[in-house]
Amino acid sequence: MRLPPIPISVMETPGTVVGWALYILLGLYALSGLIHIASTASKGCTVTYMSLAQWAFALGALAIFGFSTWSKLHLLWVIPVAFVLSLTSIGRAIGRITGIITAVIFPKRNYQDSSKETAMGIFSRLFGPSSDIEKDLETLYVPMFQMMMGMTLTQAKSTFHDLYRQAENEAKAEGSINLPVNLGDILLEKESTRQETKSMLAKRRKEGVRDEDIRCWMNRHELDRKMMIKVDDISKLALFTKLIKEDRLSEEEAAIEVKKYFPVYGDPDDTSTSSGDDRPLPFELKDRINIYIQKRSQTDPEKYKKEIAESSSFNALIRKEIKKGNI
Repeated sequence: MRLPPIPISVMETPGTVVGWALYILLGLYALSGLIHIASTASKGCTVTYMSLAQWAFALGALAIFGFSTWSKLHLLWVIPVAFVLSLTSIGRAIGRITGIITAVIFPKRNYQDSSKETAMGIFSRLFGPSSDIEKDLETLYVPMFQMMMGMTLTQAKSTFHDLYRQAENEAKAEGSINLPVNLGDILLEKESTRQETKSMLAKRRKEGVRDEDIRCWMNRHELDRKMMIKVDDISKLALFTKLIKEDRLSEEEAAIEVKKYFPVYGDPDDTSTSSGDDRPLPFELKDRINIYIQKRSQTDPEKYKKEIAESSSFNALIRKEIKKGNI
């Protein structure tokens, strides 16, 4: 008995599913990129040309494959090619153009009168005034957890809410949950008139902190800052656990290795667990350090790994690079 031919639509189903899966993931990446750019620009922080180029390529691919009849399976080669292009002079040029456009769409937030501050959500430029910081942060972190950690939507939401509750409880216990979202502007304004503020910022400037770093870190909701720290801690814990369970290192040895691959932030005057250039780095440097890590890991990864291995800690490497003017 002769079987009927399999319909073309059925034969193409696996490829179609894979294509749509790639398209949806690319859409999530573009959305998280948009949120990141809007948030970063509103705080006066820096977005690299490379990141802007990658976001522009993602938007272009979404438009092309969304409105054309081309198979979305082409994304299997389009995405890696776009990534490589973002590292070239072409990518830099596209990133520069994208930066000019986004600078107009998402201008730097400017607080002329600190007495008129409002509890704006970190994405108010994008979605309008909002007082629900939890929703704002959920919009940022859930897609990030899905893409970077391979979590399902349910797992990503559960992880986010667990971390958020921890951050919220800490902020309430410390009495910092209601700090103004333009605290950086307030501190810089009072630096010239209040000795306490001047002394505090002087310690940070000694570590290489600039005015824009102060604004970038302090012009955030307190829960935004705490969530950033907690997400960093997840990566550190993952490496620490791997070193103990898979590499059979002791807890002390694993802790030393983690400090070689991750920056440790805190009070630079705290010498309880480290000293010299291994001391904690000011949180205000976080944005510049993230940009440095991204650039080094993609432009000269082998040399970067060698320098990490030869340094007593990641903090020591960062301090050396700051002195050289590379950060």
